[in-house]
Amino acid sequence: MAYLSRGNFIYSSLNNKVIKFPSVYGKVDRAAMAMAYAYYIKNLANSLKNSNILDVGCGLGNYTKLFSVNNNKVTGIDILDYREKKLREYFKFIKYDGRKMPFGDNKFDVVVNFDVIEHIKDDLNFMKEIRRVIKKDGKLFIATPNRDRLANLLFTLVGKPKKFPLVVQESGIGGKSVHEREYTGKELVLLVKKVGFKNLHLDYFWFGLRGKINLGTKRFFIKELCQYLFLSGVRK
Repeated sequence: MAYLSRGNFIYSSLNNKVIKFPSVYGKVDRAAMAMAYAYYIKNLANSLKNSNILDVGCGLGNYTKLFSVNNNKVTGIDILDYREKKLREYFKFIKYDGRKMPFGDNKFDVVVNFDVIEHIKDDLNFMKEIRRVIKKDGKLFIATPNRDRLANLLFTLVGKPKKFPLVVQESGIGGKSVHEREYTGKELVLLVKKVGFKNLHLDYFWFGLRGKINLGTKRFFIKELCQYLFLSGVRK
């Protein structure tokens, strides 16, 4: 899937549609990519039916809520309850310690996590826990920033390479936020494959820049430089 940002419009190559968002989004930094990202997840959610779904690291619940369609049963877990009040009715929430997930084996048809794994110190154990709670042939969906994205390359070229762990937020919802690491596409595939997933599909998302310069294109000139990685797989 790819997107082209033009003011308050986003073009999606998923279904060749142009979606118009409120005019404020054309003026807010990073909003075009954020809306395209949410649209990507919404399309994923709409493709799932009659499934028992777990969102690991559900945060505010804005993405978790999208999965509460098509007779899906949705559960969100996180280390603290950050959910917006208006979203709490859409899914069950369980607080957990960030290490062992509070479920028995083979419980969920689908497990998703968006912008989570880069914050986890022990990513191998994290993935093993996800595999444990997914049923055999259950589906996994992960989204995480691409370490090789264009912006990071430009920082490296001017002598300011990103170093990890990297503080990305000093304060705010959830307090201090740290990327323990980021992944290249190959690294993410190897990690997920190592813990026992098959049929892995890696999708590169949003070629461009975010920040003071907000540019994006539907054409992936070099896909490995895209902003985000979306990986799907099936539990063996």
